[in-house]
Amino acid sequence: MLLLDQPTANLDPANIEIIEDMIINMNYEKNITVIMVTHNIFQARRIADKVVFLNDGTIIEMGDTDKIFSKPDNLQTKAFVEGRMIY
Repeated sequence: MLLLDQPTANLDPANIEIIEDMIINMNYEKNITVIMVTHNIFQARRIADKVVFLNDGTIIEMGDTDKIFSKPDNLQTKAFVEGRMIY
């Protein structure tokens, strides 16, 4: 298992791509479970199979990435993925 806390924060796009490719390869080629924290919803959508949406330390929603981003069950999740959530 690989635990990552915002591994691409403050990196330029070229290096973000390198790190994301490494994460994806570790997951698929070496069958390593990756748990990654990110505030970048675009990144989560690109590389995650499953996502967990947390707000104020509480799990609001979790599930398959496509479902969470296209048809979330929770209104807070929907607002967040649409860029409308205000903290």
